[in-house]
Amino acid sequence: ITNGTAKRRTSSSSSSSSLESFQDECITDLNLASSNYYYFRCQIKRMISSQTFTIKLVNFNDISTNAVEQFIKQVTIQGGDREEWISIDFIFNPIVTFDTILFQLQRTSEDYREFERYPKIAYQQLGIINNIINSKIAYNINLLKIGVQSHPGLIMCINGEEIHISRTGIFEIKNGVIPVTFFSVVNPAIEINQSIIDINSVEGWKNSVNRQIEDIEEHIPPYTAEQKRQMYKAILSKCFFGTSKKYEIDAFTLDYMYNND
Repeated sequence: ITNGTAKRRTSSSSSSSSLESFQDECITDLNLASSNYYYFRCQIKRMISSQTFTIKLVNFNDISTNAVEQFIKQVTIQGGDREEWISIDFIFNPIVTFDTILFQLQRTSEDYREFERYPKIAYQQLGIINNIINSKIAYNINLLKIGVQSHPGLIMCINGEEIHISRTGIFEIKNGVIPVTFFSVVNPAIEINQSIIDINSVEGWKNSVNRQIEDIEEHIPPYTAEQKRQMYKAILSKCFFGTSKKYEIDAFTLDYMYNND
């Protein structure tokens, strides 16, 4: 999927006591259909303090109290070196059609006492996962037993669930406890241009954001808190779905498969 727009959306948890309504990072202008399984990957910049995000599927313009939302997962980016970027990825299946993946930041006293935080996110990849059973093996079968070998950490999608190969490098489903109707292996794409000079590459943009934040913090004479707030706010997250990418096979073997015949 190559389309997507990085935006901010007013948070449903905003407080009237804040300087202005809190805003959450999101990637929108998507068409996330309930008939598909998706793989998503991004990088989030560390802050000095920890960032805890509740990741949801929403519709950008539906902010009513009855708006349909779908919880995906909660992640915490520990505080630390602000030049570091932390990768997260996950698999999801929408319950209805949504147009937005929302990163709702859990607000702390820091957001009220100092100034609200504006996370920086590089949205790298969003793709539809294909069912290997139907497209490569056989159509409309249920596998009662399956054995997979690969490197630890390999990401699989089994019946819509995100499964990682353990440190043993082996994964098995036996005795038909979970009939497998959907099986795929997810392979993150590699950006072809990763120059730290090119602002349109992921690495170039991250390098630029790091420099901007360093300039804000080390400026002489120092900026006021309000100046810093406005400057942090002006640095927006960015979508890289449409950049040139290549896919390489993440090697695995299906050691055995048994269907219900």
